[in-house]
Amino acid sequence: EIHSQLHQIKELVQKEEACVLEIERQRVDAIMKEYEEQHPLITEECPLCLEDIPMASNRSFVRFSCCGKGCCRDCNLKASIHKVKKCPMCRADIPTERKAIKQIKALAKKGVAFAQAEEGWKFLYGGNGYPLDVKQAVKFLELASEQKNPKAMRFLGHTLYEGKLVTRDVQRGLYLTHEAADLGNVESRLYLGKLYVLGNGHMRDIPKAIHNYTIAYGCKHDNQAQGGAAHHL
Repeated sequence: EIHSQLHQIKELVQKEEACVLEIERQRVDAIMKEYEEQHPLITEECPLCLEDIPMASNRSFVRFSCCGKGCCRDCNLKASIHKVKKCPMCRADIPTERKAIKQIKALAKKGVAFAQAEEGWKFLYGGNGYPLDVKQAVKFLELASEQKNPKAMRFLGHTLYEGKLVTRDVQRGLYLTHEAADLGNVESRLYLGKLYVLGNGHMRDIPKAIHNYTIAYGCKHDNQAQGGAAHHL
């Protein structure tokens, strides 16, 4: 009899957990439906597999330094596994790290947004052939941000908000971070969640934090960031 009662309790607990999970799924779906209607995801067709790939995360799409074109991460990984030695887009030889840096710099000078963003964050942190140069970093991040490059807006927004390397500008830092997040950059969405929890420099707002973490969790194109959001929720 005791075993039967324990079994019944276990079943009730499992049903309650399933009910809670279903309610949460419906909550996330409702928020994501509204969010996606207001902020359609920017995608680009991978020329190799022909899938529509979200462009806001550098974990979903790879750009090649030789021509500036790109493909999805999965296709690039397959090319790496098969040790492909030429760019699948322009057929140029896969460059050495030193040559790739020169190619990125050349593309940045031509005004290519992704290359400007690369230059910006590499100057921001230094290493891998780049000196730590905040002035150059801000210059390239500003140029790429003007072209609505989410990665550049993310790094510039974070840098301005934190104010450790430049004069702090909370208002513009938040603005750029919101812009990047609304373009689909999940890292920026997670950062907003963190900022609204901490309230450092602005009003602490837990409902807004939960809202941002929920959207990050609902963005299925970035599994790593999705996992981070699930941890906070």
